[in-house]
Amino acid sequence: MSSCSDEEKEVDQSIVGNKEETEVVEIEEAERYSAISIYTENIGWGYQILDKGTPYINQPHIPAIEGVQGFENEEDALKVAQLAIKKINQGIVPPTISKEELDSLGVL
Repeated sequence: MSSCSDEEKEVDQSIVGNKEETEVVEIEEAERYSAISIYTENIGWGYQILDKGTPYINQPHIPAIEGVQGFENEEDALKVAQLAIKKINQGIVPPTISKEELDSLGVL
């Protein structure tokens, strides 16, 4: 019987070890995505979502509207980029942005 309780202790220790690793990953995931503004001649402002510094999503124009029109300013582009990052962190991929969300952010 003592061998069974030794095995149980080993299993418990491995679970504790995994929990600690999971917590570290969650912290890293929160800082995984970032955004930069981009400007394209004849279009206007857009954004890129970066995954640990590597381009992940390139959005050179306003999503959810017809045609290819950039944001009027850099601030609006980054507001929408932050919403997209929030969705990605919630597991919503691709992070689709609706006209209603653009309106609520004051972008339209």
